[in-house]
Amino acid sequence: MKTSLAVLALVLPGAAMAQSADWTYKATIYAWVPGLSAEIETLNFGTVEVGPKSGSDLLDSLDMAFMGTFSATRDKWTFAGDLMYASLASTSPAPIGALYESATVSEDLSAFSGYALYRVYGNNGLNVDLGAGFRNFNLGLDVAVAGALLPDENFTLDDTWTDPLIAAKVAIPFTDRFSLQSFADYGGTSDTGTTWQVYAGVEYAFSPAWSTQLGYRFMNISRDIKGRDVSLDLEGAVFAVSYTF
Repeated sequence: MKTSLAVLALVLPGAAMAQSADWTYKATIYAWVPGLSAEIETLNFGTVEVGPKSGSDLLDSLDMAFMGTFSATRDKWTFAGDLMYASLASTSPAPIGALYESATVSEDLSAFSGYALYRVYGNNGLNVDLGAGFRNFNLGLDVAVAGALLPDENFTLDDTWTDPLIAAKVAIPFTDRFSLQSFADYGGTSDTGTTWQVYAGVEYAFSPAWSTQLGYRFMNISRDIKGRDVSLDLEGAVFAVSYTF
């Protein structure tokens, strides 16, 4: 519900102002199939670790995903929202000497990020934007540890929270059609944990309205959930298609 309200809070004002020629809007649908790395504290086995998959194994681990962004720009200001949902799993054998045989982490994650960015530099297509925002998480984790010397341990962790963010966006043109697009943010609170992400990709503009991007995205989520330390890394290639109007 919080995520839906946040989406409406960003999209509806933009739709109401669409009649103004001063506003430019950009809608993007993107495919991101991230590999999942996780470090999760258990009761009997200390901190268990699972590593990312790749190739066909990575696709097999993805149950469902949706990602999209929407932004509205006027003069030096940009207001943007990014919504992602992913359901995936990762299994790794235990390192040598561990008390368990394998660990499996299944993740159900939705995250909505909202930003207000201000252009601090712009010249001949080279643009630097700085700003602030928030990221709302709804996270569910199922953890299954197969014990070697001790009984198996299975548990579920879930939490919903919102972190404040600082953010930066940089665009560097190569030609009239090609450009480098990069983005980074960092946030969280000292008593609950942190989150940060980086993205870099090459954008190609087919026309003033249509463009596509190919890049790489990394996101980290670190948090204490129900008394257990949890650290998740999501990383992988991104393919996006955008429409500007």
